[in-house]
Amino acid sequence: NSEKQLTFSAPGDQVISFNAKAGHSAGVASVTIKASGGGERIAQKIELNVRYPINPVTDVVAGTVPQSGTWKEKVQMPGMKGTNSVALELTTVPPLNLGQRLEYLVQYPHGCVEQTTSSVFPQLYLDKLLDLSQEYRTRIEKNIKSGIDRIKSFQTPDGGFSYWPGNQVSDEWGSCYAGHFLIEAQKAGYTVPNGLLQQWTYYQQNKARSWVSGPYQAELIQAYRLFTLALSGNPDIGAMNRLREQQSLGIAEKWRLAACYQIAGQQQTAQDMVKGLSLSVKPYRELSETYGSDIRDKAMILEALVILNKMEPAAQIAKELSNALSNSSAWYSTQTTAYTLTAMAKYTGIAGSGNSISFSVVWNKGSKENYTSSKPVFQIPLKVANETDAEIEIKNTGNTLLYSRLILNGIPGIGTERSAANGLELSVNYTTTDGKMVSDITKLEQGQDIVAHVTILNKGTRGTYKEVALSHLVPSGWEIHNNRILSEEGSKGFNFQDIRDDRVYTYFNIAQGEEKTFPILLNASYSGKFYLPMISAEAMYDATINARIPGKWITISKP
Repeated sequence: NSEKQLTFSAPGDQVISFNAKAGHSAGVASVTIKASGGGERIAQKIELNVRYPINPVTDVVAGTVPQSGTWKEKVQMPGMKGTNSVALELTTVPPLNLGQRLEYLVQYPHGCVEQTTSSVFPQLYLDKLLDLSQEYRTRIEKNIKSGIDRIKSFQTPDGGFSYWPGNQVSDEWGSCYAGHFLIEAQKAGYTVPNGLLQQWTYYQQNKARSWVSGPYQAELIQAYRLFTLALSGNPDIGAMNRLREQQSLGIAEKWRLAACYQIAGQQQTAQDMVKGLSLSVKPYRELSETYGSDIRDKAMILEALVILNKMEPAAQIAKELSNALSNSSAWYSTQTTAYTLTAMAKYTGIAGSGNSISFSVVWNKGSKENYTSSKPVFQIPLKVANETDAEIEIKNTGNTLLYSRLILNGIPGIGTERSAANGLELSVNYTTTDGKMVSDITKLEQGQDIVAHVTILNKGTRGTYKEVALSHLVPSGWEIHNNRILSEEGSKGFNFQDIRDDRVYTYFNIAQGEEKTFPILLNASYSGKFYLPMISAEAMYDATINARIPGKWITISKP
């Protein structure tokens, strides 16, 4: 019923309710309430944000457009109606998969110092790759300024940056990485507080002078520290010479240190260091410490090659990195993705200059649009309404081969998730506040308090998993109590916890064979039918280590 009647025999209040059902499209819906009586009328419009409690997915369709040639493609949208977006990316250099990789960094939900830096670092160099519209340029500037402001919240009393905001211990690699970004941002014209960089410089200098060789890529951390000091105009030649004498220096460390000497004005030393030096890096993936991988280290080598003006071997590394980035099904951590994009942007901004782009596009049988650009990468959004499929035709009117990519983003249908247990095992039990088991979580009474106990087991064989993220989203009908009654139990075993309106992110390390449980106090606040989203856990720097519990529908009834 959309109409009900009330009868008043005297002044007072009465409460009535209407049932409403969300449609099958995301966006802003509205409910209009009208009342009349006693010769009076009133109306009120209420807007409701209809959203899907499921993370978006990205598909990429790639091809090439030869000179004077045409590329035609039919595509299926990955998401439901109203949730899809499409971007077209064309490049004259080997493809970077820029749209998908940048979207991954910007939408990544967790926010340590490394991930905060990674989300904005590559955006510093987009003007080297793209013809930026004023709107896009304004958005990038806003993102970078917000990144600078957030990084300030990580600074510790000794001048370094902690891994999580509020921690008192500085993270050595995170301090180098965030400082590197701040230096580059300042050089790009952004305002960085002098005190912020000054305190960071003192920290870096103290660490550089007191450094001793040790485990966990200590030499690479020191090389990066010295690189950032040289970049900031404060090279420590003595510390650089001591590191150079280390017999345990690896390939990545040598290239990074050579770049230090080049920046510091000692070009001959830099050239001598890399004479005959290999470009290969053995495959690896690191869960903490430097958050690195062989791809990230190759990107660091590419950056050094550009600094040393060795463009021929740089082209070789750039091709390898391009193949890695353009593989849309390949997962890379935020550190690997951001550093690779940053290094490729620096290289492409030099190597790709001089090649112009000229082409026409017909999207979804619409009118033909012509485009030209002097930059090596061209990217435009394509309009999507409620289509579930579409087609595109691109004609290359320029004089060079074009690499084409369609980046399709959307939210898949509810109930399509699948369970997973890869190195981790995930389970959840629900109890009342006095510890009694809830027999059926899909049927609750409005106002009922419950406690969700999420348990994670490290059942792998790779030792301790570090920097694991537990993502626990709750239905719209539930509310999270940020209640410290459970603080004693809940604070055991995690490094950081981020409690938001509709979700709780918990970050922790877990030893092989260890089991940890994290409780969350919830309340069934609103009557109706809601979707309980998927609960997932994942090692942030190795997504092959993961576990998932699929979502399901739940009902909250009135008392």
